[in-house]
Amino acid sequence: MEERTTVLLVHGAVGNDGLRHREAELCALTGQEEALLAACPGRLTPADCATALLAAATRRIGGIAPVSAEMVAGLTVGDRERMLLSLTQLTLGETIELVLPCPAACGAMLEIELRPGALLDAPADPEEPEHVIWTGTAEGRWRVRFRLPNGHDQQAAARAADPALALIAGCILECRDPAGMAITPAEAASSFAAPLGNAFEQLDPFAETVAAITCTSCGAEGAALIDGFAILHAGLGRGEGLFADTYRMARAYHWSEREIHALPIARRKRYLALADQIAA
Repeated sequence: MEERTTVLLVHGAVGNDGLRHREAELCALTGQEEALLAACPGRLTPADCATALLAAATRRIGGIAPVSAEMVAGLTVGDRERMLLSLTQLTLGETIELVLPCPAACGAMLEIELRPGALLDAPADPEEPEHVIWTGTAEGRWRVRFRLPNGHDQQAAARAADPALALIAGCILECRDPAGMAITPAEAASSFAAPLGNAFEQLDPFAETVAAITCTSCGAEGAALIDGFAILHAGLGRGEGLFADTYRMARAYHWSEREIHALPIARRKRYLALADQIAA
């Protein structure tokens, strides 16, 4: 029986029943997803790969099942990050060792312990799908109507010349000047990137998770951005480990590559440990 976990989403997904579903059930990654991670650089953007991983690992969101890649891509950035961190804990363990550079760039490398579960605080109540901010200029007050960034926006922005501005522009639904005249989303993104970025952070706080760090060499203090996909890629994205495991298991158990890659990663490691004990 596959190992599973659940994580509560802030915004969730709206099903065909018109209701918002917020509890995501995830299963541990297998060798198939590990192979996808290994092939990601140069073929898929991190956002594309994260969508594929989450779609493969998500068994349901509330009463919605199965969960498609399209639905996963439609989740807010913060909800996707909550799912990635939960998946990191399920696949790599309760405690993960990270190596990070000094926040003051003194050259030291810091080893810290990360507990993904501690970052998954109880989320706030879900917000409305559309939001409005009023922002002032010398000409008066501008009205900007927007929605929160989702996986589709991340995937599109990754291919743009300026990903940060493209992400913001893609979420602007309407922007009007003090006289009521509309300007384009691209113009609005350039003019109001800061207030919109602040609004994104307040309304979808889990989109960027940070951990406080202190350099053991120079004493500098700072904050490190915790990226669930980056952690998974660092831990599982080395194809040589998967293929070495596949070779050893095929020799020991005479299973096919498909059978080996279908195993959850933790179970594959247990079979390898058993094979090593028998061979010793």
